Amino acid sequence: MATPTLLAHTQIPATKGDIYAPTSGVVGVVHNIMVHNTNTTDEDVQIYITDGTTEYKFYYITLPANDTFVPDFRGEGLVINGTNGAKITAVTTTAAKVNITLHGSVL
Repeated sequence: MATPTLLAHTQIPATKGDIYAPTSGVVGVVHNIMVHNTNTTDEDVQIYITDGTTEYKFYYITLPANDTFVPDFRGEGLVINGTNGAKITAVTTTAAKVNITLHGSVL
């Protein structure tokens, strides 16, 4: 049985960077993502999923200053298979102003 855990807690960079990239042999299941803008101005936040081959934009939102965004997930969650090189990446307008937290489980 998978145990709930903190998968990632970091700040989104101004150039696209890894947010959650499980190592080979690890499958992460993301159940919840929280994004918070600590800046005094709006931030454009883009979140991507890479399946190891192709990158897909998952969310794009203009997040107002001091606001929080929690995407609505349905079903089992997002499966991120490290063996295939899958990962979650993100980029925002200003570095070190948008926090992102991923909760889930590791299989």
